[in-house]
Amino acid sequence: MPVIRKHRDLRKATVDALTLSKIALHEVKKARAKLKALGQTSLDEYLTALELVLERVVLRLTTITATGIATRELIAPVLVLVKNATEYFTALPPGITSSLYELEAALTVMFEQAPGDETLESVFVDARYKAETEKILEEAREEARRKLGEQLSS
Repeated sequence: MPVIRKHRDLRKATVDALTLSKIALHEVKKARAKLKALGQTSLDEYLTALELVLERVVLRLTTITATGIATRELIAPVLVLVKNATEYFTALPPGITSSLYELEAALTVMFEQAPGDETLESVFVDARYKAETEKILEEAREEARRKLGEQLSS
């Protein structure tokens, strides 16, 4: 495959993943607003934490898009984070769940087209990515609890 075409395909995959991450983030914000309007707060902490995770994903993909540097090493943490978030945040509204699966699929395509030595199988068992993902998910839950606590005390 010619280098220019390969680069163009990777660029398209990156833009697709960025677009889908923004759609997923929008779905989460929309669900939070809808539940808040209905007076239902049972999923608020969950959705707030997922919103924080998706904001990190959007930031990473925006950086990759802006710099034009997309390697498997840079994409792997985002891919693992989205996959683990999909498993971590269960009982989500169907629209959000499908958005996360679409985002994971787009990140997989992006990963496969990017240069690098890592394989899909290796990144999902890599202790570095697992530890980083667990830390991000826990930090998001803690930040969500803090934000919601501040809102209740105001």
